[in-house]
Amino acid sequence: MSLCSAAALAPRAADPLAGAIVLHHRGLHLANRGKNDEALAMLARAEAAYQAQVPPGALVAQPAGFTGSELALDVVQTRAIVGMVESRRNRAAVLR
Repeated sequence: MSLCSAAALAPRAADPLAGAIVLHHRGLHLANRGKNDEALAMLARAEAAYQAQVPPGALVAQPAGFTGSELALDVVQTRAIVGMVESRRNRAAVLR
């Protein structure tokens, strides 16, 4: 499936992260083609789309003694955090 086809289907996908994933892959495609400015912008959009699926409390520093049991994340939220991290890592690679 091409990225254009995936982008058209993403809004109707059962996976709430489909749109973010398409943006992420578009950013990687642009980076691979040497279009660094466009890649950085697309990866930033992907990060924002992933972040929209993460509860705000999951993205703040936690006090000493925080075990994580106080913040229960579902599978989508956990995948979204991984997507955010990967988007940032890919942006750093492009900047390097």
